[in-house]
Amino acid sequence: MKRLISLLWLCGALLLSASSAGALDNVHLNAYFDFRVAYDDLQEHNLYMRAHHFGVILNAAEDRTRFYAEIEFEDTPEIRTKDSGINARRTSDDAKIAVEAVWAKYVFDEKLSVTAGQFLTPLSFYQQKHYHILLAGIHRPAGVDNMTDESMLGVQLDGRFAVDNWKMRYFAGAIQDWGTGVNDKDKNDNKPLFVRLEATPPFMPQLAAGVGVMRGRDARYEYDSTNNEWKDADKALLAIDFNYKGEKLFVEGVWHYMTVDPIDANSEDYHAVGTHLLVRCNAGEHVSPWVMAEYADHLDGSDAIVDMRAYTLGLNYNVSEHLVVKTEAMSRHEEGQYGKSFEVSVVVFF
Repeated sequence: MKRLISLLWLCGALLLSASSAGALDNVHLNAYFDFRVAYDDLQEHNLYMRAHHFGVILNAAEDRTRFYAEIEFEDTPEIRTKDSGINARRTSDDAKIAVEAVWAKYVFDEKLSVTAGQFLTPLSFYQQKHYHILLAGIHRPAGVDNMTDESMLGVQLDGRFAVDNWKMRYFAGAIQDWGTGVNDKDKNDNKPLFVRLEATPPFMPQLAAGVGVMRGRDARYEYDSTNNEWKDADKALLAIDFNYKGEKLFVEGVWHYMTVDPIDANSEDYHAVGTHLLVRCNAGEHVSPWVMAEYADHLDGSDAIVDMRAYTLGLNYNVSEHLVVKTEAMSRHEEGQYGKSFEVSVVVFF
């Protein structure tokens, strides 16, 4: 991946020149890891376990400048069982190393910051959180997962301001392509642009609501194996969401709508809707039960297919601020089939 994004921007310009030739007090190194075991009666190999993510985070700051880099070692090893046998579906040879983010930011003031590089998708509150120790559930809701990648490569402006005691935040920018990473089929026309606005009312400071829009060309929408080339499509995405963070109660709602208009006249238009609503309670110092309903509907041309409806009950046990044990039980209708799954995950952040 372009030599790992030019060796993570030469390690943050040598950690911002070792914090301007001073000490390294403003440089921080963190890591996270999650391991999960699951049973899913709709999968061929019902029982499986895997080390899902192992990530390393590098933070550096000096005056108005920030640098951030995050690398993940994903999805290995993975072991699945079937008929009392064991199938090592993925081994260390199948390891995927992903650059989740590598960016530099300059902060002019509270109202304006400029970020360049690969950064988390800002289109919803859910996508901004990213880290598994911060999320209530183990799995990503279908409506979020099918819409856009978790991170994008480009330039972003963001800042905070107030309007009549309403707290506001904005994001706006341009990215290289709809997907993550450096695209060797780069086109300068119709680059994807995005904008998002968030608001918190003065009469309910626990509540925040946002709306985000992204539109532009996807240079890798569909692969044509006959001609050995990628086909283009124009995409548009609308995201509307809110979250409520009370002392004992957390509520999150997200709604996405995406349209895809392929440039190839022989390919049909595509539409997708995804939404989820999650409610979590803080039942004690360590225990957090939660429930989530999710829905994803894909419309391909004139055919409408409800891909997934799911209802999940979960319970998280916060051993410490660095360790969480999560459990969830899901009942779902997926592509004409009804199924149930149960999953346990251990998440560590240090």
